[in-house]
Amino acid sequence: MVALGLVLLFLLTQATNNREMYERNYNRLFILNMVVAALLISAIVWIAIRLGLRLRAGKFGSRLLVKLAAIFALVGVVPVA
Repeated sequence: MVALGLVLLFLLTQATNNREMYERNYNRLFILNMVVAALLISAIVWIAIRLGLRLRAGKFGSRLLVKLAAIFALVGVVPVA
């Protein structure tokens, strides 16, 4: 994911300096960015499902893990809002 993100960032910086390249590759960049976003969202959803199953099973430390995840989610969402 990090490598793909860095490649996309490199392509974006190259494309912004050259308008013709940007217009030519806009659809590709947009699709690649949407794929990366979908992969990140699916990873977050998968982890949330696993956390919910762990909480429902009553595993040790799962409530603390939910609290920590909520705190990190707040820390990430509040500055964006």
